[in-house]
Amino acid sequence: MVHTKDPTLWSGGFSLDDAARLYKRTRAGTAARCPTCRGAMRSVVSQVTEARVRILQCDRCGRSVVFDQAVEAEE
Repeated sequence: MVHTKDPTLWSGGFSLDDAARLYKRTRAGTAARCPTCRGAMRSVVSQVTEARVRILQCDRCGRSVVFDQAVEAEE
């Protein structure tokens, strides 16, 4: 478990700060690198029930983060 400066916010993978940076790079259309091992992050859009999600997964270490596509559409 990775903790951020706010003890009430945590993620089982990347810190929330790292996840936010990955999200911003992905939204900007730039290549994202894994904060852990610097491997390339692969982006996949998936339909889960009625929700669409974007999954970023590192090709090297396998760590991943999931973003809600509905949030992306609202921005």
